[in-house]
Amino acid sequence: MKKLSATIGEAFESIRARLFHTLLSVLGIVIGVAALVTILSLIDGMEKHARRQLSDTTSVKMIQISSVTTKTVQGMNISKDSFPYLNYEAFRALQHEVFQNQADATLSVRKTGELTMPEVAEPFAAVITGVAPDVWGRMELAEGRRFSDADFEGAGDVAVINDLLAGQIKKSAPEKSLLGKNIQLGETSFRIVGVLKTQQEGRPEIFVPIVHWTDKELQKSPPSCLADVHLVEDVQDVKKQIEDWLTKHYPGHSDGFDVATNEYRVNQITEGFMLFRLIMGMIVGISVLVGGIGIMNVLLISVSERTAEIGIRKALGAKRRDILRLFLSESVAISLLGSFLGLLLGMLGAAVAVAIVGMVLKGPQFEAAYTFQTLLIIVAVALLVGIVFGTYPAIKASRLDPVEAMRRE
Repeated sequence: MKKLSATIGEAFESIRARLFHTLLSVLGIVIGVAALVTILSLIDGMEKHARRQLSDTTSVKMIQISSVTTKTVQGMNISKDSFPYLNYEAFRALQHEVFQNQADATLSVRKTGELTMPEVAEPFAAVITGVAPDVWGRMELAEGRRFSDADFEGAGDVAVINDLLAGQIKKSAPEKSLLGKNIQLGETSFRIVGVLKTQQEGRPEIFVPIVHWTDKELQKSPPSCLADVHLVEDVQDVKKQIEDWLTKHYPGHSDGFDVATNEYRVNQITEGFMLFRLIMGMIVGISVLVGGIGIMNVLLISVSERTAEIGIRKALGAKRRDILRLFLSESVAISLLGSFLGLLLGMLGAAVAVAIVGMVLKGPQFEAAYTFQTLLIIVAVALLVGIVFGTYPAIKASRLDPVEAMRRE
């Protein structure tokens, strides 16, 4: 350990003696590492931004259960004549036996339809959504209430409407509040018990308990179930429980359901950015290669300039491995110095790039991200370049004959 410490000290002393020449020679590795740091930090920032956007729009904790309504025959998708589906009773059983305290689930089915009101002459076109046990939790109420268990047990025909449909109704029949008003869907009259808050986009929509859908309607347009698992680490376990439950309750038809998670989207993003890293890393690697050649050039010149010194060291008892260690230490030290300067330059380059992107583009911006993986890659590159390109000069120096070396001086 003492020897290694002394060798490293000598290596840095040698670099200090020819600092300007060394910096010029390793300019390639400085630029290469700077480019690598800039690119990797920007890619990490883009991936982080993409994951954040994905989390804002969808949940990686979400599991979707849907009926498989088509089959593949000779490469073509053909509609099935019949398929299993979840109705309200099956959903309640699934809630009780699987979800319980593990997830919050919603069963829903949609169709478009025509709505009428006694006091309005013109009908309204809207999306009719059957839900259980309630409208989605992310939808906030402007007034009124949400659904209760009693609404699914024949205690009355009630509905919740969104603000877009409420706005259309108020244009035709100005009312301060629509709560308690009746709205007709087919032969069924629903009493409005809630109005949702303003949404940025969407269509006029009315939510009613899914129990109003007949089996014939559900067979024609099967509902889907969304389960928001409380803990992300439980997603795969809950998915397996759902699949086992479907196999048990739909014997011979378990393949009639598709149980999907958003994990595949995260995997797609990760794979895409990993491919981008590899391609850009190979391109930038050319600069690192040039920097490695510069290190080899510095060490070969150093061997030529210090021939007599090497001869004296050997005459005083230095072994081949001591000379080899000295020049390898010098190579690694030069590579680490170039990588450190490249790291600083790369961080500056990333900051400038982010600022330029912020000036040019509008909307949500990303920031450069510096991960442990990026720093580990930089250290690995520095050590690898130092060892690979320093090996030949070190071997050449260690093989010098001490008598011949001193005679050359």
